[in-house]
Amino acid sequence: MLNISNRPLTTADFPEFASENAAFQKELTLVAHYNNAHKGIIDTDFIQWALDNSISYRVVHWFIYDFSGVDDEKILCFLDGVFNHYTMYYDESNNCLKFKFKDAAGDLNVDYTEDYVLAGIAFEGTEPPLDIDTVFSKLQLQKSIVDVKQKHLIGKVPEGTHKFLHALNSAKVESVLTDMLSVDNLYIHWSAINLLYYSRVDIVDSVLSVSVYHNEIKNVLFKYAQRDEDYILPLLARYNYPNIDPGKIKEYCVAMVNWIEGIASDDVDDEFLLEFLRQELKASGRKEDIPFLIDNEDHILIDGFAADYMSRMGIFQGSTHVFDEISEVQEVLESTPIDGEFLFYRAAFRFEKSHDSKWLQLCDIVAGIMASFFTFANRVTVEECILIFGMINAQQKRNLILLHRLMKKSTDKNMFFTQKSNVFSQTEVCVFIGKLAERFDAADSKPE
Repeated sequence: MLNISNRPLTTADFPEFASENAAFQKELTLVAHYNNAHKGIIDTDFIQWALDNSISYRVVHWFIYDFSGVDDEKILCFLDGVFNHYTMYYDESNNCLKFKFKDAAGDLNVDYTEDYVLAGIAFEGTEPPLDIDTVFSKLQLQKSIVDVKQKHLIGKVPEGTHKFLHALNSAKVESVLTDMLSVDNLYIHWSAINLLYYSRVDIVDSVLSVSVYHNEIKNVLFKYAQRDEDYILPLLARYNYPNIDPGKIKEYCVAMVNWIEGIASDDVDDEFLLEFLRQELKASGRKEDIPFLIDNEDHILIDGFAADYMSRMGIFQGSTHVFDEISEVQEVLESTPIDGEFLFYRAAFRFEKSHDSKWLQLCDIVAGIMASFFTFANRVTVEECILIFGMINAQQKRNLILLHRLMKKSTDKNMFFTQKSNVFSQTEVCVFIGKLAERFDAADSKPE
């Protein structure tokens, strides 16, 4: 994580913001003593020392970024997550509890193009920067609604309409997005899991013997598995994937090799990656070794999403995390320690009932919008986007601009406010939509 070689730190180096603040001066003096006593060698041990000595995020950031010259966004955002305190509210969308084969024929229990999304609101400190009651009063919803959901803002989605485009067509969504953008230290965060991609990664991780092309091979497998789902899904289900009988490992690998050999690849890059995977599958079949595809439960492709909650707490360790009451998640979080390489065990969490918390209700709206966005990106190509967004109306355009501004504001604050499956095709669409929103924004900002 940290591997820094510093020169000695003296009071002459102290930043201007400490000149009139005794607390900052005291912290900087401690940091200088640490730096100099360790001969300028700064590693991950410094983080634990700084936490133990209550060194503020502002001083840590100055020491690492300004004095030590570390300009690595991942490191700086990690430090923000450890030392800075956010209050983070969460809600889910598209939680199928388990993603699985319903039967040996390969039928799935849910539509795999609908990403699981865990998303919500974050603000610095503990005092909300926004009057949440005012946000909801502007929506003029029926007084009988005590637990506001995204559906109350966008209504019923017409048959054949993309939910994302329908959400963009809502004046109430515009009101909410505008309010969230109106304050400086309020952000959105989101994590999106592509079900089909995530449930296939162990195929690659179980056979690759070298640490190259992992993402590329996972994506080429995803691409052709999606294209050939009527064949590959029954094949996997027949072998009780992801729980291959040890006596059938060779047979399973041969079946996968035969499928790959029948693929007509789109280009030479895909052909190379498929051949790489084919050879690795052949080698694993000979060794009868696929470590991540044994000792699992038959047909359970994803066994719940509580790990996503723990991942968020592992990144934003200095924060308070507020979750909607979901028994399956509560049981796991209260019985399973957060796992990871760089953990300092600082995250606090609690559960609240959504009908008692307008912040959680706001998270439902955010999670719903983000889930529809990623589902849309799963179902269309860039070429189709060009046609679709060439026909959107003024309301949809305004909301697209506002959503992009809010997403960018959030990721500019901390890149880890966003997490998503590394699906190249989906990312390509998301990036295109972002650039399109920026073009719309720039055009609307031009003087008449």
